Order: sequence, then structure tokens, then C-alpha cells
Amino acid sequence: FRSAAKIEAARGTKEEEVTSRLWYDISLRSADLRYLVTESFEKSLISLIDGPNEMARRFGVDLANSSRRPALIRHILFSGNDRDSLLFDRNEINESISISDWLDWWAHASSDTVRSSLLRVSGKVPDARIETIGIGCLRIPELRGSAAHALARLGSIRCLPHLREALGLLDMKSSNAFYSLHGLVLALGELRDGEAVGLLAR
Repeated sequence: FRSAAKIEAARGTKEEEVTSRLWYDISLRSADLRYLVTESFEKSLISLIDGPNEMARRFGVDLANSSRRPALIRHILFSGNDRDSLLFDRNEINESISISDWLDWWAHASSDTVRSSLLRVSGKVPDARIETIGIGCLRIPELRGSAAHALARLGSIRCLPHLREALGLLDMKSSNAFYSLHGLVLALGELRDGEAVGLLAR
């Protein structure tokens, strides 16, 4: 790959011109990488994602996003580089993560920040294990909003009493109240919960 050679040449550089040129030379053609990423190219992308140069990091995240490679997606989520929604499209990414991979990643998540990121890419395929995890996370303030969104995507009906309970107990003075409220209300609406109408009207 000539692309891999260019990445290796730019690794560690702090010159904005070099990394900018790299972005326009390669990144805009990144859609063809789904089946073309080699192991060495994957390592090069990780080095860019973890490197000190912001432009190179964005370039690495963009290509990793396009590649749909589980190892790269996991690295982005666990390193906290999924925060830039313009580069990391969760709606497309979640279709590339198998349920077995997601459950394995969840088992190895070491912080609520990573768990929140995982909940945001849990996908739309119904699975009782992910549903149970999502319901349990409604009790954790830092995860409540992400869990509600995840349960809505799954189309969970079993979670409805838990969503209503979480909404009723929501502390609007907490730092993450808005995101939690948004997730809970959106989930109850998408799941067509008629019993929540009175609660939402308060």
C-alpha cells in the first residue's frame, strides 16, 4: 500500500502541512478500505490515532471508521477517540460490530466513559443480554442517557417500567440531567409507551 507508506512517513511529525496533505491525499478515498486494511496498515492507523498531532489523529480516526475493522473500532472506543461525531459515525459503526464482540468489549470495559461509548454503538439487533445490560445501566446516572438510547434502538418493551422509574427519579440538578432526560424521553416516545404520557406531562 502506498497509503501505508505515506502514513509511516508522516508518523510523529508535527508539521501541519504534511498531515494536511496526507488527509487530502488519502482520507477522502477512505470508503474503499472496508476490505483492504492489512495488519500493518491497521498498526499504522493506531499509531496516528494515539499520536500527538491532532490532524493526524483525525485522519487515523476517519480511516479506521471507514475500515469497519473490529480491532480499530474497539481501539477508538476504548481510547476515547469516538467523541468527534463528524468523524465517527455510530449509526454505521454499530452495524459492523457483532453481538459477541460487543459483549466481549463490555466485559473488558474499565470505566463508565468506555461503557457509555459502547452503549452508543450497541446496534439494532434485539438481544436479551444487551437488553439486560441496558436496563441495569438505567440505575447509573453516568450511563442512563446512553442506556436509554440503546434500549430504544433495540425496540425493548421489557425496559418500559424501568425507563419510567428512571424518569421519575431523575435529579434535574445533576450535571448530566439534560442528556439523561433526552435519552429517557426519546426512548419512551420511540417505544410508544402510552403509560408514560402522564409522567411526561408533568
